[in-house]
Amino acid sequence: MEPDAKIDSYIEGKTVNLRDVEISDAEFILSLRLNPERNRFIHSTDSDVEAQKEYLRRYKEKKDEYYWIIEGKNGLPYGVVRIYDFQKDSFCPGSWITKPGVPLTVGMEGLFHAFHFGFFRLGFVHAHYDVRKANKSVVRFHKRIGAVVTSEDDENCYFSLPREVFSQSVKIWSDLLGFELND
Repeated sequence: MEPDAKIDSYIEGKTVNLRDVEISDAEFILSLRLNPERNRFIHSTDSDVEAQKEYLRRYKEKKDEYYWIIEGKNGLPYGVVRIYDFQKDSFCPGSWITKPGVPLTVGMEGLFHAFHFGFFRLGFVHAHYDVRKANKSVVRFHKRIGAVVTSEDDENCYFSLPREVFSQSVKIWSDLLGFELND
């Protein structure tokens, strides 16, 4: 899928909103990615704020990626999530990380909104992504929402999540967690 231009990506949820990252979010994003409680299972990041700002500047030029700040209704940033690696009928969700102490449901609602955006606003039919095997709770979570392990290597499980499976699963999870997804 080769998008001509980005569409409005602001998402208003029940307990969180997703807004496009801004250059001014660089320090917040680095605080997440450099936090030893949170970065055990993600790719390493340069600790230079200017390098992060440059990364965000380059992101702003892209048409085939969406990167959000997950924020509370009070406007405070809680985490990040993005979708990228757009292929013919598939996208990759990733960079999903929240601040320590944030309720698990906040991150889950943010991730579900990102999936929903990829499936229903952009029209993809499945998501593809990898999760570090050592991140056992996240591997279990993705299996519980219906994602299937398509392959593995020494470090990762590679998942596929079809849109139809997501649609079924999100109804259950959103009822349990008390949020809804808007079309």
